[in-house]
Amino acid sequence: MLALRTLAILCSALFLLALVPTETAAVQIDSDLATTVEVDADGQYVFSIVSDGGSRLLIDGAVVIDDAATHPLGPVPSDPTFLTLGTHALEIQLVECCNGTPGVDLVLPEGVTMAELTAVPEPASVALLGLGLLCVAIICRRRVAAPAKSR
Repeated sequence: MLALRTLAILCSALFLLALVPTETAAVQIDSDLATTVEVDADGQYVFSIVSDGGSRLLIDGAVVIDDAATHPLGPVPSDPTFLTLGTHALEIQLVECCNGTPGVDLVLPEGVTMAELTAVPEPASVALLGLGLLCVAIICRRRVAAPAKSR
């Protein structure tokens, strides 16, 4: 009986050991962030990206920073880039693999700010709001009409 119990414990232990992974797995995360920036005056500007993964910065579709390799956390500056007064499209592409929490910081030079975003309601939200107001109007009309019918 003791031998049978020992054999059962040994089999359970071997089964549990089989469930333990022997290799580490890596997950690659790719992300693409797009926005616009406002430039106060024509001139040369130096941008920086702080990340520990590969990253790329594009302004108006042109590659400004191309840092494909993973590396320790730190800033990667661009070469001076000429920008004209006005709004420019900005895109950050990030690749994170295997070494920590994914993240990226964009350091904007003086004279460059993030463009103000205007919230635009989705058509479904507007339709839902209209339907809600219609229901409220119907309920109010019924409440006003109900006392007149009961007399």
